[in-house]
Amino acid sequence: YRSLLRASAPFTAPSRTAVVLQCLLDRVGPWDYYMDFQNDKDDPLRLLSDSDTDSDTDSDDEDDSDEEEEEPDEHDLLFGKLLREAISGSPTGTRQMQFPQHFRRHDPDDVDDDDDGESSTTTATTTTYDTLRIRRLIQREFRNACTDFSQAARQRVAFTTLRCLNEKAQYYQDLKATIATPIHPQQAAWNVQPLTATAEAAASYLQPGVFLLAHPKLTGYFRRTVICLLNHHPNTGTYGLIVNRIFPNSNSINNKNQQQQQQQQQHRPRQHMTLQETFSNLPDDFLQAFGECIVKDGGPVHASLQMMHSVAPDVQEQLQLGGHVLSMANVGGRREQPPMQEPTTTQQQQQEDATTTTGATTNNVTSNIIPPAFTTDHAICFAGDIRNAAQATITGRLDAAKEVSFWAGSSGWSPGQLENEIEQGIWLPCWGPPELAFRGKCQYKYDDDDNGSVVGHKNGSTDTIIDSTVVKGSQQHQQSTSKEEEKSLPSSNNTNSNTPRRHDDLWLSMLSACSKEDAILAHLLWKDNGEHPLGGPCDK
Repeated sequence: YRSLLRASAPFTAPSRTAVVLQCLLDRVGPWDYYMDFQNDKDDPLRLLSDSDTDSDTDSDDEDDSDEEEEEPDEHDLLFGKLLREAISGSPTGTRQMQFPQHFRRHDPDDVDDDDDGESSTTTATTTTYDTLRIRRLIQREFRNACTDFSQAARQRVAFTTLRCLNEKAQYYQDLKATIATPIHPQQAAWNVQPLTATAEAAASYLQPGVFLLAHPKLTGYFRRTVICLLNHHPNTGTYGLIVNRIFPNSNSINNKNQQQQQQQQQHRPRQHMTLQETFSNLPDDFLQAFGECIVKDGGPVHASLQMMHSVAPDVQEQLQLGGHVLSMANVGGRREQPPMQEPTTTQQQQQEDATTTTGATTNNVTSNIIPPAFTTDHAICFAGDIRNAAQATITGRLDAAKEVSFWAGSSGWSPGQLENEIEQGIWLPCWGPPELAFRGKCQYKYDDDDNGSVVGHKNGSTDTIIDSTVVKGSQQHQQSTSKEEEKSLPSSNNTNSNTPRRHDDLWLSMLSACSKEDAILAHLLWKDNGEHPLGGPCDK
């Protein structure tokens, strides 16, 4: 028991590192259904539902499954129960991965004390975190006798938990050795803020313009992806596009033939494909207008061509490009917008036109939308008329290289599927400028700037990762720097070896904008390819 308390100390200390360490804990949950069934076995409706499902199965399937499924032993059940509660915060939760916001306290005044009298809250800027969840579970399950499980099973689980905590602590140290210290102070994207990552909250804010950030530990096709939602309806599902991936890549839908891919790499190494190489059967006018445009990978669903365009509202009407305006989703609880310069008379007229155009947006969310001309005089539109866009490009009225973007494939979810994946911790929803979806790039802000102003050439404060804590950069020294000294500070593009390098990556920048803890977690796993022996799920 005392060894468990010592091993859990880095995970439960009142520090930013404790939050990041707990986010390295994930699970598969192979026995969730079994435990849920045991909890609900006295529910006649549950039993009736299960019997109906069994009766509908084919007899052939019954013949193929002569061997009964292996039931988990006491060790598997108890460890799965504790791990589920440690990650989900509930014995019946479905969360499999954790973002830092999952540790935020709803009531900052509700502070528990551990045996040593340490506070269970961690304050980063204005955010308060509860980091004592694991410690409370250890105290509850291993300090006193438990009648639900045998003493032998509890002892085995105690050693399994001890090994898991030590392995994840070593995993953190290995990851820390691979990243630059300190993190670049200007990595965070401008005007990006996370949304509450629960299924209940997601039902209220899922709409066109919301972005999804993949969890840093997510592997497979959607690893490190940023998805922009373009349509959502509770009865038909959700549709969106990956906005930070060039087509093709190692996971693209057209790269299933490995032999053909290897031949292409040997004879003609490519980092991208043009539209005419991806869709060779398009009409001649399409190929003439857009044949040399680079194609992005929108997702694994269908191989159809998707288009976005960005033009001023008056050009949009003149060229009859059609489509739906992609506006910045305005959801409750977000911070105030940064101060902007007073618009000119022309910009005011464009904003009024854009607001009028926005009224045609689907899902009746007009009252919850900021005009698309909030940060630019161009509106971002999707599902437009590609034929009219081709004719405008051929006649020189539309610049395809700057005003049009193309995707191959899309990403889709059935009704309720995306909400469940958000609840599981796979995605972190957030809002941001619609230009992020069109450009696949972002503007940057000062790391410590409260008003979210756009980056110039000024060093902000830095976060240095040191063993079991994260130490703030020397703000007092920076605040006392004179204007003359400030002019001599190195810019963000300085090549000095002592200056941290900013990564030109949309996923990393948007996560870095969500919180300090999200930034550290994303940077920790930046070079991790998912093959570290200690990086797998705790219940694998």
